[in-house]
Amino acid sequence: MSKPICSRTGKECDRDCTFDTACMGEHFSVYQFFIDGTHERVRHFVSALEAVKAARHYTDNVATRMGVIERVIITDGGDMTCFEWKNHRRGA
Repeated sequence: MSKPICSRTGKECDRDCTFDTACMGEHFSVYQFFIDGTHERVRHFVSALEAVKAARHYTDNVATRMGVIERVIITDGGDMTCFEWKNHRRGA
């Protein structure tokens, strides 16, 4: 019996990827945007679960509470925004 072919790598795979969206071909990136207009990609080519966990972290940390982080987004493999959070606290 042959092994399944990974949709991401195109090679045979031993993993059971039924619930792993990254292995099913869905990949996401997470970006944070700062008040000075710059941005940083904090996750790239990750599963939906990993992207949501990262977005949760970047929307609820010290820099966010201080008003340094202005916005956090999750984009899919087609560079479409799937999630957007905006900081309305604006710091101290």
